[in-house]
Amino acid sequence: VPESCSSSASASTVLVGGSASFSVASIPNNLAYYWTGTNNGVAIPPMPGIGPTNQTETYTFNTVQTYYRKAFVKFPGGDRACSGDFTFTVEKDDGSSSPTPTSSTPPPGGGTLTMTPGTGSAPLMGVDVKYSFGAQAYIREINKVTFDCNNDGIVEREVVVGSQDSEAIVTDLCNYFSQGNYIARAKAYKSDGTPAYCGGLGQEPTLCDNTASVTVGPPVPPSVNLTIDASFIADSDIVDFPNDHTITIRPGATAPGAGQLGLRWTSISANSCTPSASSANPAWTGSRSTPGSQASLGNILSNATFSLTCSGPVGSATDTVSVIIAGTSGQLRGMICKDDNGNGVCDTAAFNGGSEVYIRDSSGPAQGTGNCTRPSYTQDVSISYTGPQPDSTRPNQCGGVNQTDGTGGNPMFATMLTGGVYSVTLNVPNGWQNIGANPKSISIPTDGSAAYVNFFMRPTPTTGGLTGKVLNESISPVSYIRDPSGPPQGIAPCIGKSNTLDKVVISYSGYSPAGLPSGTAKLDQCGAGGAGEPVFLIPNLLVGIYTVSVVPPSGWKPTSCSNSNANCKPSGTGQVTVPPDGIGIAVFAIKSTGQLRGKVENKNEGKFIRHSSIANCSGGTSTVNPSGVSVSYTNNATSVTATAELVKCGNAPTFDPIFSVPDLPAGTYTVKVNYPSGWTPTSCSDTANPNCDADGTSTVTVPPDGIGIAVFAIKSTGQLRGKVWDSLDSKFIRDSSVPNCSGGVASIPVDGVTIEYSGPVNGTAKLIQCGATANKDPIFMVPDLPVGSYTVKVIYPTSWKLGTCPAGINCQAVDSQVVTVPADGSGIAIFAIEPYTLSVSLSANPTTGSVPFNTSLTATVSGTALGTINYSFWWNCLYTGTSFATAREQCGDPDGTSGNSNGNKFDGIVTNPKTSIPHVYTNIDSFTAKVIVEKGSAPPAEDRTVIITTNAPPTVSNVLITQPNYCASGPTATINWTYADSDGDLQAFYQAQIDDNAAFNSPEMDSGRKSSGGTAYSSGPGILQFNKTYQARVKVWDSQGKESAWANSAAWSTPKHAYPQVDFTWSPTSPAVKQSVRFTDGTTFYDGGGRKLRDWAFGDGVSSSTDSTTVSHAYLKVGNYTVNLIATDSDGFTCAYSPAPGQALIIKQAIPVWKEVPPKP
Repeated sequence: VPESCSSSASASTVLVGGSASFSVASIPNNLAYYWTGTNNGVAIPPMPGIGPTNQTETYTFNTVQTYYRKAFVKFPGGDRACSGDFTFTVEKDDGSSSPTPTSSTPPPGGGTLTMTPGTGSAPLMGVDVKYSFGAQAYIREINKVTFDCNNDGIVEREVVVGSQDSEAIVTDLCNYFSQGNYIARAKAYKSDGTPAYCGGLGQEPTLCDNTASVTVGPPVPPSVNLTIDASFIADSDIVDFPNDHTITIRPGATAPGAGQLGLRWTSISANSCTPSASSANPAWTGSRSTPGSQASLGNILSNATFSLTCSGPVGSATDTVSVIIAGTSGQLRGMICKDDNGNGVCDTAAFNGGSEVYIRDSSGPAQGTGNCTRPSYTQDVSISYTGPQPDSTRPNQCGGVNQTDGTGGNPMFATMLTGGVYSVTLNVPNGWQNIGANPKSISIPTDGSAAYVNFFMRPTPTTGGLTGKVLNESISPVSYIRDPSGPPQGIAPCIGKSNTLDKVVISYSGYSPAGLPSGTAKLDQCGAGGAGEPVFLIPNLLVGIYTVSVVPPSGWKPTSCSNSNANCKPSGTGQVTVPPDGIGIAVFAIKSTGQLRGKVENKNEGKFIRHSSIANCSGGTSTVNPSGVSVSYTNNATSVTATAELVKCGNAPTFDPIFSVPDLPAGTYTVKVNYPSGWTPTSCSDTANPNCDADGTSTVTVPPDGIGIAVFAIKSTGQLRGKVWDSLDSKFIRDSSVPNCSGGVASIPVDGVTIEYSGPVNGTAKLIQCGATANKDPIFMVPDLPVGSYTVKVIYPTSWKLGTCPAGINCQAVDSQVVTVPADGSGIAIFAIEPYTLSVSLSANPTTGSVPFNTSLTATVSGTALGTINYSFWWNCLYTGTSFATAREQCGDPDGTSGNSNGNKFDGIVTNPKTSIPHVYTNIDSFTAKVIVEKGSAPPAEDRTVIITTNAPPTVSNVLITQPNYCASGPTATINWTYADSDGDLQAFYQAQIDDNAAFNSPEMDSGRKSSGGTAYSSGPGILQFNKTYQARVKVWDSQGKESAWANSAAWSTPKHAYPQVDFTWSPTSPAVKQSVRFTDGTTFYDGGGRKLRDWAFGDGVSSSTDSTTVSHAYLKVGNYTVNLIATDSDGFTCAYSPAPGQALIIKQAIPVWKEVPPKP
């Protein structure tokens, strides 16, 4: 089979939401194929082709990405890549590359887990699970699906699926026994056990791993409904079947071979159901299934009740049906009518909206449920009966909808009784009356049929009246109010004193029992008897309790009655009992809501005055000065005058103290402020207040339902003045907020100097005025003060103290004086103060030197400030101020340790002068050292000094000499040294010298100043001589150009002559095995004569020592041999020599000896 194929794409760029086609072609025999590739460079799992082969596949792309794809075909010889791999890009139509949000809807062919039902009450049993994984693409690889009901790793079921399946379903799988939120999980796997991928046409693959939630609510109480099914009993055997819970049948109707009685039931939230019966029946025993089923009962011979009790997680429920065998018993049935008309007939029109309906007991079904389809009236009532089977019952059932006896859909009472004559009695509840005969006699049949008896009753009708009157408490003397629509005052029977007020209404509404009427009344009647006062009157009211209220017109409100009437309702509302054939009485009083209010300002203090009996109003500021301030007001119509005190608190935002006179009759009032001697009315500080009167008297209108306002201001008439002398600068002080007084002598601006005064009034003053003298000194001045004695005190900053008074000024060097303020005069107080002084001098010892530079700072403190001293030193700080916080921010935090790079700090000490911990400067620079000192309340002081550091020279040490190998060289020397620089500069230059005298007058070798960081120098050949003693020295320069001192080496000596120069030859040059080789010494000696010793090593383990210049040796084996000669002269100088490896002695095999032999004859 040809193993070839090709693949391609329809486009290189696709818009989000668009499609691209992948094509694969030239695949023989419909072989399987698949796609591989990457998304944004991330490899994806293989994507099986959706086939059939040789066909175009179209995919839709929803996110911005770059895709790479390549196709593979499963040929018999193995997977083969198709030609034509391709890359394409998915972009947004706006050209941006931000990803497009994906839909929350699962993609076609993707996995979806569904739980049915997904919600319910505990226990939730038998939940079905369905896992849909699509019918396209990747499902060909899905072999099995696992279901985990609780996502706890425990697999409840594993389902094997076929290659064409698109879903896996398991019914009645998951059970949830308690309330909570649960997560179920489904996964799909390939046949090899690895996870499978989901995703269909046009979608990228995702793992087949999905979850679904199940919500289980709290358990609910169980319920059960047991009903009769009479479909298996002949109609001729059914005597009565009024509803599905009661049936009357003829004897033998359920005998063997005849019909059977069916029972059906349903239950909710039940775990088990247990039957029971008043007469045992084998078909109604054991346990019954939930949530429901049916059973058939036969051979019922006597009256019986059948019950079913179902139990659940929270409680149980029971339902019962009755079976009556005709011929022994019958039914008592009937209804009770709410007969409002009292005619003994229940008006059927009531069913269409009338008032007469049948009564149901609250123990029965609610109206609108089950058979109870008709309107009804709920009233607990019972029926009792005497006869063969005495008992009682209640109207707590409803007749069947199709009943023709009048009970259809209506509440009724019904009970099964032994046949016979009974006396039936309606037990009439309190507040009701019986209509018609009661009790009634009735005969109960014995064939199971019903006997009917109906009763009638209604609420007991009764009437009474409601009356009362309303007092006007806003006039004097008080009188009762009459409505303008009623008879005029003075005409009988309205002979009592009254006043007319329109729109006063009395409202009433029934409180108990339910159903009482409601309405309104006016004060348009007059009471009988001698009083003849206006009243309201409401006749013919049903007996009961009523809520009665007075509704006053705008501007009026309820109040208590001044005549202490026992029937008075001070709150304007109350409950009144209307007795049968009697009168309920309610009396009210109302008053006008007009008010007069206002306040009085102490202009001297800028505060409003309050009475001394109250505290300062919360949230506000006020004063009790002066005492004796009040407000009097006169009603201009009645000339009645009264006085009000400033004992209330006003509203936000100022909460000023006010006078307030409530419940005043509307009208015009003259209001006047009362004040003590030494005070006078004045204008208010708030000049825009229209209610303020500067003359102390105001005419105010009080509206019926509003407020009349009067505002006043008063001030005292004395004056307090003075000034403050700065004895240090010999000038008077002014507040810094004002300039020097124009035309006056120079003064000192100082913040924080104020004057406090206390006496008849208290307050503060500042030095912000200019005196009237020629000097125009700055002064404080407090006008309009009450006459009296004041304690005057100067308040100054803590950095100041009492000073010295100058000559010629009436001054006191104290901080407190007693001054008398006369009427219309001035009290004068003059003070003298001066600032504490503090200064510091800073020095360094020493002040300059090379790095590392060690120095200490010393601060000397002087001045008048008191207390301990805080010293703060900085090694380098350009800040020129005295704020420690600013210095710390700009120059660092001195912490008082020697290792601190910022400085030192010493707090609360008495030492003076104080020296810092020594500090080492390691950089070359100019530094500004600084100190700030703090002492007592004086302003901090500071000083600075300059420290200059210079570059330290480098050093040279360990100058060492290395001599050469004299067997290979003449006299030379290599000088080595160690470089060091305390401030870290690198070596930039060096100079090395060698001389044969310690003075180095004429060095044999001088390198000169060389630019190098190296620490070694060699003299080279031809400079030094044999048999001499030399010494070397070195100096260096650092990168800053600083030069070190010379450093000398130890002296050393060269040998007295040269060492032997060893050499030798051998002969023959290519000897054979066992042939004697002659070695000849060619060594040059420089000792001038004497014995020479030669030690030979022939390379085959044989050696020889001789003083002869020649030696012979024979080799026994073929090979290469390295010969070594050590030559020692008469002075013991020894050198050695061996030929190079390529020049080694080679021993060859000897050539055989031959001779010519003549042939034999």
